[in-house]
Amino acid sequence: MQTPAQCMLHLTATALLAMTATAQDAPKPAKAAQDQVKPAQKHLVRFSFKQGVKRYNIIDISMTHAMNMGAKDLTTIVKTTIWTTTTVKATSGNTADIEQKVTRIKSVADSLMMKVNYDSDDEDSDPGALRNLEDLVGKTTTMRLTDRGKVIEIKVPDAANEAQPAGIDLNELIKSTVTELPDRPIAVGETWKISQEIPIGDAGKAAGVMHYKLLSINKQTIALQQRLEVDTSNVQMPGVTELTMAITGTLGLDLMTGSPTQMHMESKTNCKGPAMSVSTNTRQQIKPAKAPKVNPTKPTTGKASK
Repeated sequence: MQTPAQCMLHLTATALLAMTATAQDAPKPAKAAQDQVKPAQKHLVRFSFKQGVKRYNIIDISMTHAMNMGAKDLTTIVKTTIWTTTTVKATSGNTADIEQKVTRIKSVADSLMMKVNYDSDDEDSDPGALRNLEDLVGKTTTMRLTDRGKVIEIKVPDAANEAQPAGIDLNELIKSTVTELPDRPIAVGETWKISQEIPIGDAGKAAGVMHYKLLSINKQTIALQQRLEVDTSNVQMPGVTELTMAITGTLGLDLMTGSPTQMHMESKTNCKGPAMSVSTNTRQQIKPAKAPKVNPTKPTTGKASK
């Protein structure tokens, strides 16, 4: 039987890697039929990857887990900050090799279920129940993407795979966070959608549809609305009779790296069974960061030649 703690950890892992974004109302129609309306300008939205370009981001994630077991209520708040570096390693035709590296992670939680005060820059701190995060620090994920954002190839570090709860397909989770652009020219305010699978721990995969809306575009960035619909009717979790997920927010993307310039996102996940219920509300923000500090290499000495 799925325990409340297992359910909470599954929801945490799913939310951390399947989160995305939302936004704004559609354009208003013309006030009068006689008004002349110019056709909206269409844009062929594509990434323009530039070799050697780097982007540094800070991801702030605040998760509130509310658990009910009969007459007992328990709330856990987990606050996590992740520093990342995205680098375009190489380009060829309409594809690019992208490297994503986690350079630092901080996480704090204080409840009966979870006590954590972790900073990867502090060798004495302990990640506790979030030890899977510790194994991601300093590790690199590489992807080959098309200029539409389609994932051709992906390679995650062995440590990251070993650190995930059993049954989670990390490859698929990372793919679900990549923004796939429309296959046709579109105008600001127009929409498109992409079908995808959402891994949910060892319970299998749920069918998802990501709905996008183009909010603005210039030579460097685009702003999007994202709304994820998830069909969990075929997901089977022992002891769980109802599972729902909803994700909404706003997202800006850097066209030269494909990575976010900013993000404001909120997700809600509910997991219910005869003996318990767990809900997870997550708020995520992404903002630019400074380049991480690099320790200078100590000079080496050798024997003088005779």
